[in-house]
Amino acid sequence: FETIQFGIWAGVWMNASKPPFDDLKVRQALSYAIDRESIRDVVYSGYGQIVSGPLNSGTFGYWEGIEELGYSYDLDKAAQLLTEAGYSKNENNNWQKDNQPLTIDIKVATDSEDLRKFAEIVQSQWQNFGIETNIELWESTFTDVLGGDFSAAVTIINWGDGGEFLRLVFHSEVLNVHKIQDPKLDEM
Repeated sequence: FETIQFGIWAGVWMNASKPPFDDLKVRQALSYAIDRESIRDVVYSGYGQIVSGPLNSGTFGYWEGIEELGYSYDLDKAAQLLTEAGYSKNENNNWQKDNQPLTIDIKVATDSEDLRKFAEIVQSQWQNFGIETNIELWESTFTDVLGGDFSAAVTIINWGDGGEFLRLVFHSEVLNVHKIQDPKLDEM
C-alpha cells in the first residue's frame, strides 16, 4: 500500500526466517487473504494506490508488469496454498497443521493510529479466514523489524529511490527485513 504521498509504503512484513512464514506457500496464502481495498478505504479514507510489489508507480525502478503478478484478494487461492502447505480446517473451521492451530502474531507501533487500524483489519480478515491472529504493540516497530524480532509486522517506510530501497530491504547482507536468503535475489 501507499498513501497519496510520494514513496510512502505501508504493509504487512513477513519474516521468512520464522515459522510459519518460513514456508513460501504460507506467505503467499496470507497475502491472498488480505483485502487491500478495504484497508485503503477504512484506514486512508479511500486515498492511495494499492501496489503489488514494494515500489509504487511514482518510484524510480517501478515496473508496470508487477501489477499482473501481485496478490489480489482471493480466499480460494489462499485456501489452496495453505492446503498445499499441509494445513487443513479443524472442527472450528480454523486452519491447523499437525493438530496445531495456525497462529500469527502481528507487531505494530504504538504511536501510529493508522497502522494500528491497519493491523486490526488484517487481524479481522485473517481470523474470519480461520487463522488465529494476535496483535502485539511495539514502542518502535521499525527498529525491531530491522533486528528480525518479529514474525509479522505492520509498518511503514518512505523511500524515493527504488533501486537502493530494494537492495537495502531484500539483499541478504544488508538490512534484509524479510530475512530472505536467496543468492539469485542478491545478484539482482
